[in-house]
Amino acid sequence: MPRPRKRPSHRHRLRAERLESRTLLAGDLGHNFLLPADVDGNDDVQPRDALAVINLLSAGDDSKSGRQWFADVNDDGIASPSDALRVINELALRQHSQPPLAMVLDGNGETRVRVELEVGQQDAELEVRMIGGPAGETLDVSIDGQVIGQLQTNDRGQGRLELELGRHGTPIPDVIRNATPQSVVSVGDHVQGVLAGSDDDSVRDDNSQDDNSQDDNSGSDSNTGGGPVMPPTGGVVMEAEPNNKQAFANTITLQADGTLRIEGVSTSKDDKDFFRLIAPTSGILKIEVSTDGGGLAQVEVTDAGGVELFETQPNDGIHSGSLTVVEGQSYFIRLRAKDDTAAAYVVSLEL
Repeated sequence: MPRPRKRPSHRHRLRAERLESRTLLAGDLGHNFLLPADVDGNDDVQPRDALAVINLLSAGDDSKSGRQWFADVNDDGIASPSDALRVINELALRQHSQPPLAMVLDGNGETRVRVELEVGQQDAELEVRMIGGPAGETLDVSIDGQVIGQLQTNDRGQGRLELELGRHGTPIPDVIRNATPQSVVSVGDHVQGVLAGSDDDSVRDDNSQDDNSQDDNSGSDSNTGGGPVMPPTGGVVMEAEPNNKQAFANTITLQADGTLRIEGVSTSKDDKDFFRLIAPTSGILKIEVSTDGGGLAQVEVTDAGGVELFETQPNDGIHSGSLTVVEGQSYFIRLRAKDDTAAAYVVSLEL
């Protein structure tokens, strides 16, 4: 867990998208290298992470829980009260200093990278952590094509780069000071992605007052990721590339009658098309997928935190279904061909 850092009270912050949550590598069970205080593996640190450690210590055996916990926060090989204390300290730090939001990038195979970037008036901090990378290699970390540091992986493919800039006369590179949501971060040839953030200004004063809070509804996460809004024509939205990541998702809106049709083509199972829908009202969203030619595409719907809510099963003849949505919440719809046969999909939505 990173050591507590003194942060100035007047800062600018780069917002970033949370991507899909998934299980970490088998070789890293017990310790969450990407975010050590995230005990339950949901890409966030919350009080329940500390409670999970305490409960596991009380139970003495988590084998009956049916899930994986990352209770070894300090990576000393055991779960102990000090791990719960580490989580509590991290929560206190975040509460008082508003730590930077983070993004997670998926790379080749099982490679994943977590990036934290915080830009202040006089200093900047960047942390990059990798798992599932090539073992024992030195990889360039770049922003918009400019190398800003190197990450060294160990024999398990884990590596970490931490930069504290602007302190003790260390200059802050312009590429970091001027980073935007469209800035491209890459680690070697293994991972590349954009710093996709909110639809409003990505770099803003923490102390500023935002009176335009129409997206700040209770429980709303409508600022999460996604590309430009795709207005329907005759009730139909055609996919627009690139949309192969949540960061590039085509943002769609339902018509006044609560319906919409999405059309596009997934050339293979590796060609993922993402769409982002902000529910205009709470209710049951019905989904049905058909084809204009080729195979039938698979549909998956997740919430903004990456939790899977719905999935069709083309191989089992399941091409429709429904899920409950909440007004103001963002939902990501992913389509892809079920195999290497192209799928020209037609998805009908009704709320």
